[in-house]
Amino acid sequence: WQYYKLRTSYVPLTPPKGALSGVESPSSCRTNEKISEEVEIVFLGDSLVIGIGCPDRREGPVFARRFSRLVAERMGKRVRWRVFGIDGGDVESIRDMLLNEISNQ
Repeated sequence: WQYYKLRTSYVPLTPPKGALSGVESPSSCRTNEKISEEVEIVFLGDSLVIGIGCPDRREGPVFARRFSRLVAERMGKRVRWRVFGIDGGDVESIRDMLLNEISNQ
């Protein structure tokens, strides 16, 4: 019975509608101040990386944004981040599908 109920009523979560890339700056930096050093982080993974089920859906994946913000604060550098992911991906499918996409950019 539980299997049938879940199978007939399950609604998959959708990814956030926000950007899959962004820039985080340390809070000590003024908006018009230039930072000479940048760090680039590429997040590669499954639903966690692309933000499936995130409550804050306007600004994209929460994990990537918050991690990048933490790195920016700790290092005092601007952080450019990008996300590449597959919902439900395993290591093999992520490797096969995303490495080509990343290498093309």
